[in-house]
Amino acid sequence: MSSSLEILDLATLEKTEAGFTSFLHDLCEKLELDYATYCSVNTVSDQVIGFTTCDDEWKRHYAEQRFQMSDVSAYGTK
Repeated sequence: MSSSLEILDLATLEKTEAGFTSFLHDLCEKLELDYATYCSVNTVSDQVIGFTTCDDEWKRHYAEQRFQMSDVSAYGTK
C-alpha cells in the first residue's frame, strides 16, 4: 500500500450510483479494503445519501436492524 496522500474532487465522479460505487470498489482495491461506504448528510434538508460496496444481503440486514440509527460512522457521535 502506498503511503502517499491523494486529494480527490468527488465532483468529478459520474453522478450515478454506478459511478460512486465504481469509485468505492477502486478505492477498496487501492487500499486493500474489503468494503467501503460513503455517506453524505445535508443538515439543511435532512437528506442522506449513501453508497457502499457491501452486498445486498448486508444492506438489507443493516436496514432491517435500523443500524443507521446508531451508526456513528454515518452520523458522528451523539
